[in-house]
Amino acid sequence: MINGPLRPEVEQFYREQSDVDCIFSWRGLDAEHLARDYYVRKRLCKRPRFDVPAQKVQLQPGGSLSLKLPKGCTVSIDGETMNCDDGKLVLEADAPDQFELALSHWPYKETVLFVEVVA
Repeated sequence: MINGPLRPEVEQFYREQSDVDCIFSWRGLDAEHLARDYYVRKRLCKRPRFDVPAQKVQLQPGGSLSLKLPKGCTVSIDGETMNCDDGKLVLEADAPDQFELALSHWPYKETVLFVEVVA
């Protein structure tokens, strides 16, 4: 059995699988373990990572950064949260600044990207 509470989107992911009874009967599989791995189609797999260029990105004023994300990805920019329904995120900068971009979408590993706009 899974030990510990699961976030609703994680539990929903497993309940939508046809072989869900297997995952909920594994002994020793807990919420901490699921931070690294996930179970799909009767296999334990490493959680995928977002396709981002690096954890720290520099842009020039007037420049932009385009990211292709999974549809429905949750994006937080300095704590302001939105959903990226179409999977396309374009960041544009017009003045020097810095901000934190957090990406979250199960089963992807949560990722934080630091963006700095330099003159």
